[in-house]
Amino acid sequence: MTWDGYLIDGHNRYAICTAHNLPYKTVEKQFDSRNDVCIWMIQNQFARRNLALYVRGGLGLRLEDLIRLKASENLKLAGKLYGENHSKAQEPSANSPNPLTKQVIEKIDTREEVAKVAGIGSNTISKIKEIKSAPIEVLSDLERKLITGEISINQAHKFVRTVNGNGEIAKRVLNEFNKNTSGSLENKTKEIIREVQKEERDKAIKEAEEKKRLILEELRKEREESERLAREKAKKEW
Repeated sequence: MTWDGYLIDGHNRYAICTAHNLPYKTVEKQFDSRNDVCIWMIQNQFARRNLALYVRGGLGLRLEDLIRLKASENLKLAGKLYGENHSKAQEPSANSPNPLTKQVIEKIDTREEVAKVAGIGSNTISKIKEIKSAPIEVLSDLERKLITGEISINQAHKFVRTVNGNGEIAKRVLNEFNKNTSGSLENKTKEIIREVQKEERDKAIKEAEEKKRLILEELRKEREESERLAREKAKKEW
């Protein structure tokens, strides 16, 4: 399938046909904009049954952004057609192949609608969005584990919330978890955080002791210097 000369579906079949000089046909689809093409392509991916839940959620988030952009474009166009103060949005074309764009998009709960198309709960999509805010040091490893099913979305979500943007702790947790994946990621996270907190306490105690030692050392030097000056003064007076 193509749009305006661009291949939008059938990439694998096209690659096979061109590699083996096989004949093929194309079907030209009509869209109002590039944004509509992207919406259609993502919706088309949801028909694949082998998509991991995390991947479906990621596509859902991308679709949500595109639909919000579509809504914004509709509002701008409505302003031009009906006046800037008119709230009516342009109705998408009746021939549009995108089910979601056949609605007055700015009036719907976008995430709920996207969740229905993606076939997962809106709460799950919200968790996936939060997971994608994980520290950059661990995001790729975390996503790999989610796609392979090594950890669940709930586990990853709790992990991201617990490390709270601390990339050093997050990396340490996953490094330890990778050594032994039989345990719980949540328990490993709590264990590492306790270790880090103990290390920080021990470090604070050592720093306080070192500071105290330096102060006492400085006081000792000052006292010795004062005593030396006093002796010299007494010697001169004598």
